[in-house]
Amino acid sequence: PQKEKGFRKEDFLYNPADDTYRCPAQKLLTPELTFRRISSQRSYRVRRYGTPHCAGCPLKRRCTTSDIGRKIERPLHQAYTDRNDQRVARYKEFYRTRQEIIEHIFGTWKRHWGMTYSLLKGKQKVGTEFRLAALAYNLLRTRTILGIDDLQKRLQTLLALILPYLRAILGLPAPSFFQKTLFSFEIYRAVSDASFRLKIAA
Repeated sequence: PQKEKGFRKEDFLYNPADDTYRCPAQKLLTPELTFRRISSQRSYRVRRYGTPHCAGCPLKRRCTTSDIGRKIERPLHQAYTDRNDQRVARYKEFYRTRQEIIEHIFGTWKRHWGMTYSLLKGKQKVGTEFRLAALAYNLLRTRTILGIDDLQKRLQTLLALILPYLRAILGLPAPSFFQKTLFSFEIYRAVSDASFRLKIAA
């Protein structure tokens, strides 16, 4: 005979009004405890649900082999996750466009550069860190699109436009052509290093 399929979490109906689950045997699973689950990337709070009716349930063999009965776990933020899943399902085309334009940026920051968290504290400092990362990414993308030679020429042109204003404001002497070229090369080298890490000097 064909083996009966076991019950999945999706077979348990959640009722947000009283924060309970109803199992396939029509018994209520109520909250038992709330705890924090910690992984390598994040931590979040989870609530566990259970019922005392598992022991004599005729459907137990399809549900659990545990002596303490079937348990259901639900993250406390699950309602937000469900709403987001529904929103993604409604606007698949928009999210497909977002993946093409935006996801590459965050993938580069998090996977290639290891920026899974902020190194600094406070809104202003974190904002500065974010803007530095955006600047580095934009320069790297510009290098990929334009090529090294064209990027260096454009950096030199940009510096030629900016430096006169900086000299006027700060009272700096006019730099030589060698100094301007070296400065633009240092900027390029700093942001094109594959092991780029943000460092802010005191």
